[in-house]
Amino acid sequence: MSSVTELLLPLFPLGVVVLPGEEIQLHIFEPRYKQLIQDCREQESTFGIPFVKSGAIRGYGTNVRLLSVDNTYATGEMDITVVGVEPLHVEAFYPEFPDKLYPGGKVVLRPTDSEASDEFRDLFAAFDEAFLGSEPWKSLTYRSTYEIANKLNLSTEQKYKLISLGNTDAREAYLTNVMKYLLVLQEQENAVEDGFYLS
Repeated sequence: MSSVTELLLPLFPLGVVVLPGEEIQLHIFEPRYKQLIQDCREQESTFGIPFVKSGAIRGYGTNVRLLSVDNTYATGEMDITVVGVEPLHVEAFYPEFPDKLYPGGKVVLRPTDSEASDEFRDLFAAFDEAFLGSEPWKSLTYRSTYEIANKLNLSTEQKYKLISLGNTDAREAYLTNVMKYLLVLQEQENAVEDGFYLS
């Protein structure tokens, strides 16, 4: 596993968690974030999205890359698409970067993933077939925990927990528990439906 990397990064605090490999759309309307996106376009640079809850930055987030500017309005507002690159931890937050409107911070970029274990990938393939109805061969094409996590429709809090975990083994253990819990819920729902239709 590679070592962590520390750097200064523009930050866009939001109440969302973006997993590595996940694409999301954002509407940009504040002048400071219009400036941030413009700088990222010109410099082909990334920016961080630290997770905010109840008005406070919770420490972990994701370094993201701008994929596209999908719409630009007369007001300068934009619809953009970004993709998660790697998790980060905010070591220090600065309300404004020097000579910029937008915030930034000193962050530590965390390694994304080594390839998930065969056992974990087999578990996901079985889960995917039973819970999502996918073909097992297709499920086995997903190689990392983050690729698999992006198929599980995790809640924001579950995503936050996942990016806070420091290694592949811990993420596998966490996602294994998530899948087992979902399967138990499905079994209970099926049992209720079967009982309801018994004559």
